Formats: sequence, structure tokens, C-alpha cells
Amino acid sequence: MSSVTFLRALAALVFLLSGCAALIFETVWFHVASTVLGSSVQSAAAVLAAFMAGLGLGNAAMAAGGQRIRRPLRWYVGIELVIASTGLATIHWLPGLAQWANPFLSELIDQPAQLAALRFALTFSVLLIPAIAMGATLPLVQKALHSLDASFSASIGKLYGWNTLGAVAGVLVTEFVLVEALGIPVTGLFAAGLNSLAALLMAGFLVTRGEQPQPPAAVQPVAAKRLRLGFALAATFMAGFVLLALEVIWFRYILLTQIGTSIVFAVMLAIVLTGLSLGGLLAARINFSGTRLDRGLVVIPVLSIAAIVGGYLVYEWLTLYRPGLVFSSQYLFAIPALALVLPTSILSGMLFPMWGEKLYRTLQVNTSASGLLTVANTFGAALGSCVATFVLLPYLGVETSLLVLALVYLALSILAAAEPLRRDRQLALRLASLAVVGAALLVLFPGGSMERTAAAIAQQRFADEQIVHTQEDENATLKYLRKDFMGQPEYFRLITDNYSMSSTDFTSRRYMELFVYIPYLLNPQIKDVLQISYGVGNTAEAIVKLKDIEHVSVVDTSQAILDLSELIHSATGIYPLRDPRVAVHVEDGRFFLQTTPRRFDLITGEPPPPKMARISNLYSQEYFALVKSRLRPGGLVSYWLPTHNLYTEDTQTIVRAFCEVFTDCSLWNGSALDFILVGSRGGVEPLTEEGLDAVWASPVGELLKRIGVESPGQFAALFLAGSETLRELTQGVAPITDDFPKRISAAYHDVMAFNPFYARLLDLDRRRLELLTPARSGALLAPALRAQATEYLALEGYLTGMRIGPMGYLADRTPDIDDILGLLRNTDNQSIPLLWMGLNPLQAAIVEGLPASRDPDYLWAMARVEVARRDYAGAADTLKALLEQGVEVDPFAPQLYFLAAALRDGGISAELRAALNRADVGANYRLWLLRQFAPSAGA
Repeated sequence: MSSVTFLRALAALVFLLSGCAALIFETVWFHVASTVLGSSVQSAAAVLAAFMAGLGLGNAAMAAGGQRIRRPLRWYVGIELVIASTGLATIHWLPGLAQWANPFLSELIDQPAQLAALRFALTFSVLLIPAIAMGATLPLVQKALHSLDASFSASIGKLYGWNTLGAVAGVLVTEFVLVEALGIPVTGLFAAGLNSLAALLMAGFLVTRGEQPQPPAAVQPVAAKRLRLGFALAATFMAGFVLLALEVIWFRYILLTQIGTSIVFAVMLAIVLTGLSLGGLLAARINFSGTRLDRGLVVIPVLSIAAIVGGYLVYEWLTLYRPGLVFSSQYLFAIPALALVLPTSILSGMLFPMWGEKLYRTLQVNTSASGLLTVANTFGAALGSCVATFVLLPYLGVETSLLVLALVYLALSILAAAEPLRRDRQLALRLASLAVVGAALLVLFPGGSMERTAAAIAQQRFADEQIVHTQEDENATLKYLRKDFMGQPEYFRLITDNYSMSSTDFTSRRYMELFVYIPYLLNPQIKDVLQISYGVGNTAEAIVKLKDIEHVSVVDTSQAILDLSELIHSATGIYPLRDPRVAVHVEDGRFFLQTTPRRFDLITGEPPPPKMARISNLYSQEYFALVKSRLRPGGLVSYWLPTHNLYTEDTQTIVRAFCEVFTDCSLWNGSALDFILVGSRGGVEPLTEEGLDAVWASPVGELLKRIGVESPGQFAALFLAGSETLRELTQGVAPITDDFPKRISAAYHDVMAFNPFYARLLDLDRRRLELLTPARSGALLAPALRAQATEYLALEGYLTGMRIGPMGYLADRTPDIDDILGLLRNTDNQSIPLLWMGLNPLQAAIVEGLPASRDPDYLWAMARVEVARRDYAGAADTLKALLEQGVEVDPFAPQLYFLAAALRDGGISAELRAALNRADVGANYRLWLLRQFAPSAGA
């Protein structure tokens, strides 16, 4: 093999390795930065801007002095080694530097502009050397290869294509292999190894075949060519700007149909990078003569407009008419995503080397051309990402942003046509006609697609709810849905992108308020509270209802979520964020904890689910240790454990991490599979029956009754497991840590599938034994209370709506009519009978607040409320009035009438028996009712 052929192949290989290493390093850096600077969009933007600025400076250095380098391949070897060493060192430098800067950062916690600037400065100072070195590699190797290829675009297109293809490999191998198997630090070491291997391969070539020194390139005067140079740099800047802005918009659009896990982000990024790689390699194979280059630079942006419009149309069509492709899995969605993203990415990948060719023809110095090309493209990309995140999405939204970016492509086409105008008017006329075509394509833009897609998704997933507000900000596309009952708002639901993040429905309100009430009952001396993640404000509302609380800090990454909650609280009349005791901080929860000097009596956390991208560091052992360090002695933490879609190992690793930090950890049942982890700093006194009786006689007891926790024994029955049991259930499981975030998998689990861990947690026999064993529950519950709790275990299971069914599978559990009759006769519990009859306590409150009416729906609802309240006479009268109307609102209405009448009378009279025999209530029900009440009737 000739030296020329070998060098070309070697350059492709080392640039593939280098591109792979760069994306691995970038992923690792972003993860490390998120743990020390926060996972907010602002923090991520600061890290990206610092990284891109470093790349730009590296290319600028090559543009300014690269022409004097005579042996570029030797330089390349040294620079790859610099990347390997400094890239690895940043993993340790950034946490140390951030820790040193925390006192300064804490002063800016509520000043986002200054804080963003300081974050940028910190990351820029750490990433400066490796990022500059990365930026210098392309001009160096391109200089060595330029003389071997037919054109500048051919040499730079190949390098760009292979480097980007390596980046694709880096994205996928990091997501699916490295971080899970090796952890973050060793993954960084692997990236450094790839850089070192690239350097070693090139050094081997230099040792065996040598490198001929290149004469210094003569710097060409550009004064007379400033206009052409300006055109080329502006166009290159615009091309980088529009693609990175599109990438942000595409990601947001995809998240309307996909849960935002790291898998979805990795697949999307891999598609974009694959398109860029194919575009660069395709451009390298085309021989661009003068007129062909001019035509291509005008035609390709117009084709990009067609690709944007067409991809948007195709994705909408698939969402509406082929939802199986879009919604069915985290991998299959890649098929419609290809239609949305790939064509435009390929075309954009072609523009990079083509504008490079234009620059080279102007400058006639390869390092200057490649350096300036990449500087302009990189800074354009950095600005495009920031503008899309902080300007386009919040102010224009996804759809209008796509239209605006398509207009940028049209401007790019016109800009490309402007320069040949002076030389060839006929050519310019033909090129200008293409711009008209581009404008025509924009007229065909599918306006309203976003609204149609959102409405279709809402109808599919939440058929009884209507969208009442949609807003896009830098964090997510936010939608508020509302469900009405009897003409009144029953609850609101907050959707962030595609995920139902929070709701004010009964089950959600129940477990979210328990985040406050469980710690409060364990330690009534709580005065200072920190809530991390606001949601729809259920937890904050519960906090401010406690009059003993003196100060509340609410931390959330989204100002829009905080503001929009007024939609809900205007209906409830309680707006927690306007309480004078509440201080709001728009920031990442972990970053707030790292920088605040304040200490708290209670820290309660409800971050997004742990499978979502960049959220695992809010469930790690280091994070829980940070939480504990911010508690006062005797302080408590309550933390959401959303086991929906978690595999057994996912739940176990979180529980293990929590219990490694909080030695008195315990697990409580909020509702269904929304569990609550509780721990303390220094321990708490066991709850006593007498103490809780006093609470239930106070206003706090009324608050608990509203969420279906109607007695101390019922509250104690929420206890699932203590520290000893949790350690046994997680034995042999490694805790999730910052270094091993993939111990929580990104894949989703069928929530109703067999899960032995949940089966053991919810098993009534195990829980009864747990309660009766002092060593396992005595630290939290006094003996009398533990005994009382065992009587309520079955009731608690009915109320949460989730029990263990046959073969250990999770299954909905509804009490049968014998259970309900026992409840009505022997207890004053109202929530479970209501739920059994198809109402929840929120609906019951709405009914009781309505004026009396003869409307059948009102009568049917009021009758069920009266039964639950044990007003059997009222219920029988209401149901009789309903049945006399002859309107069948529910087949169960006649059966409930006879039950209410029998309970009212304490038996079945001859008159009632005769009516029962005539009624269409079913033979089995008639026999059951007679069996239950016949003795009192003399039967």
C-alpha cells in the first residue's frame, strides 16, 4: 500500500477514534457538571457554551498561525495526548473548582444572569485546554491531507465525515455500554485511551514512513476579497446556527411523544450526527467546480427547507395515523424520527465542506480556511443552541421556531446567490428562482400541526380531560389539562412534554400531602421546610396549611411551572407561593443544597422520575448525603419513590442509596405505587396512639381525613418497611452513585408485570409480621399503635387501590360488597365506601357544595355521598326520587337503594321485601341482601 493511500486510511481511522473520544468526554463532562453545577437548562447551556468556545479558540489559533506549522502530523500526535491527559483531568478539576467557588455561587443563587456567567467562567476555565486542543485537530490533519485530495472540500469533508461518524459511535457506546459497565471515571479513562490510541497510530506512521516538512504557506492579501470572505463566514455561521437550533427544536418536538430518557436523547443525537457524517462524506465525493459549487450552495438550503417541511408533515401523520410506530417503544420511534431529522442533517453536513471550499478559494491557505470555517460554524452552533433554548422556544414555540429556522435557510440560499450575482447575471437569475421555490415551500408549512398533535395525544391518553393551557419555555412544553365533575373543576393535570408530571386528583393529592404529614407527625417541632420540585403545588399547599411552619423554601428549575400553578390555586383559594413564609428559588435542587448555608427541619423532594435524562443524580447516595448534611439535628427527609415503570433493580438501588445514608430509613405507602422514603438526622421518638389521637382531634386531623387517612391506625398502616427489612430486601444490590448513574436503567418496565420486590413490600402477611415485631417497627410506632395498624392493613390496601393478585402480579383490588357492609356497620370510614361506589372524596366535596337539584346525575352522586356519611334515610329518599324519574344513571342505583333502606331500618320490612322481589336487581344480590338482613326482618 502506498504511503498516500495508507495515510488517507489512517487519517480516517484516527479521526473516527478522536470523534468517538470527543463525544464520550463531552457526555462525561456534562454528567460531572450536572452534579456540581446543577442539571438545569441554564447550567447545561453554560457548559455547552464553554465547550464550544474552547473549540472555537482552538480553530482560531490554527487559522492565525497554522500556516507556519511545517509538520502538522507531529503536532497532531502531541495535541491528541494533550486532549487525553487534560480531558481526563477535568473530571476531577471541575468538582474541586466548583466546591471552592460555592461560597461565591451562593451569593448569586437568585440572580440567574450573573450565576450563568459564573458557571460559564468555571466550566470554561476547566475545559479550556482540552476543548482548544480538540478544536485544533481538524485544521492540522486537513493541512497534511489537502495536497493528497482533488479539492479542499474533499479533504475536509472526509475528515469531518469520519470524525462525526466516530461521534455517533461515542454517543451509542457511552449510553448503552460504557457508563453502565465502567462508571463515569473509567468511561473518561476509556475516552483518554482512544485519544492516546489515535496518537500512537499516527506516531507509528511517522516513525515508519516519516513526514515531509511543508513549506510555510504564503499569507494571501484579503483586503480585496473581504466581501467574499464575509459572505463565506456569515454563511458558515448561519449554517451552524440553524442546525443546532433545529436540533434543540427537534428534541423538544420528539419529547411530545416520548418520555425524555437518556435512550431517547442518545438515539436522537445519533441520528443527527449520522446525517452530518453522511453529508460530509457525500460532499467529499463530489468534484465542486466553480459553477457547481455556487449552484449547490443555493440549492441545498432550499432542499433543507423542503426537508424541514416534509419531515414535520410525516411525523405528524405518523403520530395521528400510525401511533404504534411513534409511541410503542424507546427504539421504534427512531423510524419516524429519521424522517423528521435525517434529511436536513445530511444536507447540513454537505454545507460544511462546501463553504470550506469557498473559503479556501478566497484565502488560498488551508489552515486559515479550515480554522475560520470551524470557528464560524462552532460559534454559530453555540449561539443557535442558546437562542433556540432561551428565545425561540419560550417566545415562539416549536412550530413557529421551525418556520423561522426554515426562513434562515432561505436567507442562506439568498446569501449564497448574492456573491455570483456580480459575475454571472444569468446564473444569478436561475439561482434566485430557487429562492422563490424556497419561499413557496414555506407557504406550504403545516401550520397547526403542533396543536393537532397535542390534542390527539391528550385524547389518546386522557380522554376525559381537556387542554386548558399550553406554554413552552426553555425547560419543557407545558400543558395543563382539566377534568370537570358536575360542571365544576375536579382536578388539573400538569404535562411536561409527554409526561404526566403531577396532578391534583385524589390519589396524587393524597401521596403528595403525605410527604408533609408523615414527617410532621414524627416531629411536630418542624419549623423550617425545604421543598425540592414544586409540581402543581399539592405539597406546598399542605405545608402552608400547617400554621406552626415558620419558613418554607421552594426550589424548582422552571419559573413557568411556578407561575402556571396559579391556574389551580385560583380554584382552591390557596396559593402557597404568595404565603409570606415562602421563599422561591428558580434553580436546580442539588445545586441549591450545595450552595445554601441554611439548615432545615424537613427537606421533602419530588423530582422528576429517575429514568428521565439527567435526573439520576437526584437519587444518588452522594445526593442523599448532601440532603442529610443540610438537616438540623432531628430533622427529617421525605422523598418520592415513584416505582411506576421501574425494574426491581432500579427500585432496590435507590432504596439502598437512601438507607446507606439514613440508617433509620423507612418506606411508606402514599398511593398505589407512589412510595415515600423517610429518614432522619439523629432519629425520632416512636409515634404513640395518644399523641396521634390528639392530632386527629386538631385541624391537622381534618386535613388528613380529606386525603382518606381517617384515623391513627389507618395512618400507621401506611408503614411498609423499616430499615432492617429494607436492607434485607436490597442485600447484595449496589447503591446508585454519581459515578454509576446507569444503575437506574433508562428502559421502561411494564408497571403491572410480575415484580417480586413489590410483591414482598405489599404482602399483607409480611407487613403484619413487620408491625408486630418491635425490632422492625418499634423505632417509629409504639406498641398500641402497631397493633391498631394491623387492623387497618386491608383497608389501606383498598384505599391505595393496589394489592398483590394471583401469582404475585400487581393488580387493582376493589373490596367486595361484604367488605363494604362491614365497613359501614363497624367503622366511620368514608373514603373507602365512596371509592367503592365510584366517587372519590374530592368529588364528594364538589357534590356537597352544589345547590340541591332534581338533576339525575346530582341525585345519584348525592345518594352515594349520603351512604358514605351514614345518612341512610337521606340516601334512601334521594335514591327513591331518582328511581321514580325512570332515568337509569347506573345499574347499581336500585341495589344501593335497597341497601340504604335496609341500613336505615336495621332490617328488611315486608313492604321493602315485596319491593325487592319486584325490582330488577339480580337474583344473587337479592339473596345476599336477604341473608344479611333477614334475621332482623323475622325471616
